[in-house]
Amino acid sequence: MSEGELAWTGEVFDPSVLTIGFARRFAQYKRGTLLLWDEDRFKRLLTSGDRPVQIVVAGKAHPLDDGGKEMIQRLVHFSADPDVRARFAFIEDYDIEIGRILCQGADVWLNNPRRPLKRVEPVG
Repeated sequence: MSEGELAWTGEVFDPSVLTIGFARRFAQYKRGTLLLWDEDRFKRLLTSGDRPVQIVVAGKAHPLDDGGKEMIQRLVHFSADPDVRARFAFIEDYDIEIGRILCQGADVWLNNPRRPLKRVEPVG
C-alpha cells in the first residue's frame, strides 16, 4: 500500500476502548465469522459513541480448507470498510507467538466454537 493509503493507521485502536481478541486456526466449526452474522449491528457496536469496542482477529486456514479461507476473506473484506477499520483489524500469518501477544493485550478473549467439537478452556 502507498503511504497515503496507510496514513489512517496511526489513528487505529484506542487503549481506553474495550479490546476483544480472537486468534486461532480458521475452521468452520470455530465460527470465526459469527460476529458478522448481523453486520449492521456489529458496526454499531464497534462505532458506538457511548461504549465502543475494538476487535483484533488473527488466524489462518489450513491450505486445503477452502471454508476457512473464505471466512478469512470475509473478515479481511469487513476490516477494509472505512466505517470500522479504526476498530476492527485482521492480522494475517497467525502463529502461536502472535496469539500470545494478542492474548496479553486483549481485555476479553473470544472463543465461540460449535460444541462439542472444541473444548472451551480459560486462557491464563
